[in-house]
Amino acid sequence: YLVVLDGSGSMNEYRCADGKRKIDVAKQAMPEFVAAVPVDANIGLVVFDDDGLSLRLPLGKDRNEFLRKVNSVDADSGTPLYSAVMLGRKELEHQAHRQQGYGEYYLVIVTDGEANPGQDPTEAVNSIIAETPIVIHTIGFCIDENHSLNQPGRTLYKTATNPEELKQGLEEVLAEASAFNSNGFTD
Repeated sequence: YLVVLDGSGSMNEYRCADGKRKIDVAKQAMPEFVAAVPVDANIGLVVFDDDGLSLRLPLGKDRNEFLRKVNSVDADSGTPLYSAVMLGRKELEHQAHRQQGYGEYYLVIVTDGEANPGQDPTEAVNSIIAETPIVIHTIGFCIDENHSLNQPGRTLYKTATNPEELKQGLEEVLAEASAFNSNGFTD
């Protein structure tokens, strides 16, 4: 499970967040999600925030470090969704290589907005779907279903209009995961 966490400036807003900043609501939802991820599964983190876009935690088993990295996110940046999705793909492909293609691969994106100009993730999503077994889950926080990452029949998309729906969206990632069967990566 590779989580892409949106730390854009709009995540500082309070809309849809029950009086809290959206980034704080997203951070508070992560411990339950991490606790529900199977113990033998790897988890990693990609973030774009005031420190830029980067892989904050490579895929591994350290749940405490994952949560420390999540808690260090400070919202204040743009929304480079294309670059974030491609960075997530790269990390998941490296893991697939280490596992000789065995396993299941999930890109879990939590975002509250559309991409910056030149960062439309549609092409990245199309290449992932065509070339890999990576399953893309997006939780659109305080945005409607008209998002570039919502591609019915191709990606799994959940709209969250409050903190509880955000948590439910993360729970659905794990529910869908148990039903998915990977066919492996192809060269």
